[in-house]
Amino acid sequence: MTGSRLIEVFLAVWKYPLFTLGGGTLTLAVLTKTILGLVFVWVVARVIRWKVTAGTFAKGKIESSTRYTISRILYYVVLFFGVVIVLDTAGLRLSSLTVFSGLMGAGIGFGMQNIASNFISGIILLVERPVRSGDVISIGDTRGVVDSISIRMTRVVSFDNTILLIPNSRLVNEMLVSWTTPSYQFRSSLNVVVPNKHSPERIKELLLEVAGRDSRILADPGPVVRFKDMSAAAQTYELVVWTREASSASEVSSDLRFAIVAHFEENGVSLVTG
Repeated sequence: MTGSRLIEVFLAVWKYPLFTLGGGTLTLAVLTKTILGLVFVWVVARVIRWKVTAGTFAKGKIESSTRYTISRILYYVVLFFGVVIVLDTAGLRLSSLTVFSGLMGAGIGFGMQNIASNFISGIILLVERPVRSGDVISIGDTRGVVDSISIRMTRVVSFDNTILLIPNSRLVNEMLVSWTTPSYQFRSSLNVVVPNKHSPERIKELLLEVAGRDSRILADPGPVVRFKDMSAAAQTYELVVWTREASSASEVSSDLRFAIVAHFEENGVSLVTG
């Protein structure tokens, strides 16, 4: 077979109509150009997201959570319009939404409701920003730090370093508790029960001494001791402290309990257990 014949065969295969979609004829040439165009759009969207999150824009005065929200929104906007343009340029004319709406309608009818709900909820989370990357949240029995918010689900890292993927619709529709203040200070508290024979002022002094020895605990706002309850046999106190790092909040509570037991024993103060 001569070279010219091979070229003719290649061109015939290259332009052979595979099937019709959205009013356009899909050939191997169109399919290849479409795939390359979609890859190009994906790369451009990721570059824009990186530029906003950690690149040029990171040097400005915009806080990281705001940059994250902007980068995510731009990422999905570029993806959406890029895909529409690439498919329309390929001759598939999906911008008319005739085929697209039909496929979406059939998909939603066969179990796409949750995906659509999570998609819309993701847009709400990125625009309204009820929670942001770095926030400590609780939803149900789940508590952890928000690592990232995507268009379908939110990635949360629990305090025992477990990765949780929470559908966005849960964050929008269920009761959500945010433990993060605007200044990003994280609250920890623990109860201490002692017999009535001890002086409340003495207990407060000892608890503040323990808290003051931990460098992870903030001085402003400083530790607070509250006299929560009392009975005929015991008194209940609450020690409240604030930390800068969310990941250290549970560790601080545990370390404080060890330190309180040791410090109380050194000073002749007993604890009520059970």
